[in-house]
Amino acid sequence: MNAHTKLLQELNELKLLVQGLAKIDQFPAELLSLMRIHLENMQTLVDADNKAESMKKSLTLNDRFLFQRELFGNDSEKMAEAFRGLSLTLNKEEAINYFRTICPDADKTDCFDEFCALLDRWFPLHPVQA
Repeated sequence: MNAHTKLLQELNELKLLVQGLAKIDQFPAELLSLMRIHLENMQTLVDADNKAESMKKSLTLNDRFLFQRELFGNDSEKMAEAFRGLSLTLNKEEAINYFRTICPDADKTDCFDEFCALLDRWFPLHPVQA
């Protein structure tokens, strides 16, 4: 079992626990509310990681090396974090705006247009529910 599968399993178990606690009359409602909010936030992060992984997998090996070198200063962790953030955006325009905040000089590189083309391909395949 990989780490992602284990995380999903634990998240589902926590959801079941919260459902059970909700049936206890004397359990504080405020605490239940906070627990549900926390679980929703955790689910959002898990979903974002899934989308980021899907986005990275859609890259060719050459694209991966090119983007990492040209857009992220050869920093694989910066690239991974950027993909996590991009996976939380709702559309291409929002993704480009986010991308410009983390890589302000990216649009001056030769591969910026290629990166935007990736976003064109990716967003129609992965619509985000608002």
